[in-house]
Amino acid sequence: MGVPVSPSTPAPSLTASSSCWSVVDGAGPDVYVGEPITAEDRETLGHVARYLLRPPISLERLWYDPQAEKVTLRPLAGEKAKPVELE
Repeated sequence: MGVPVSPSTPAPSLTASSSCWSVVDGAGPDVYVGEPITAEDRETLGHVARYLLRPPISLERLWYDPQAEKVTLRPLAGEKAKPVELE
């Protein structure tokens, strides 16, 4: 049996270098997903911000076994998948 994993340090601030988003002669990644969001559309901006700030894996699903020194990802409630040990 393990214990829940908790963050020991605050999450790093989200930053992106301009070079990773630069497009030279249209050769960059295609990231178009719809019309631009205007600054006045606060509801949609809030939705996108909350989506971007969500962690990729919930800490509630991670368990640490101190004896085995392993972290396990538990399946979602109702999922029939087996827990996965992370390396």
